[in-house]
Amino acid sequence: MNKLPFYIAVVLVLIGCFYFNRHLNASEKVYVDETDIEIVGNEMYIHHGGNIWSETNAIYIDDYGLYYTNSKTSRQYVKRWQCPYCHMMWPMKSPCQNPDCPSKYR
Repeated sequence: MNKLPFYIAVVLVLIGCFYFNRHLNASEKVYVDETDIEIVGNEMYIHHGGNIWSETNAIYIDDYGLYYTNSKTSRQYVKRWQCPYCHMMWPMKSPCQNPDCPSKYR
């Protein structure tokens, strides 16, 4: 029996798996501008616009620019500030909303 068609089929399947795997990995990449990255200690924070940030510990570079992968993102969150009078946390650029607070930041 001639095993050549079997070997050709195996090679085609392997090539297809390689292509599919590369395509999946490319879709996980989220490209960012270097001005949207803030580094504090060992963590890197990525600004997505508005008040939405992601925290990651790995940023990569390729021919297209800087990127991080969704699998390396530990969390997404909204940055907050603490009122110096009532010590409650509020979203950035939002005034203190505590009605009992004597804050001048309302």
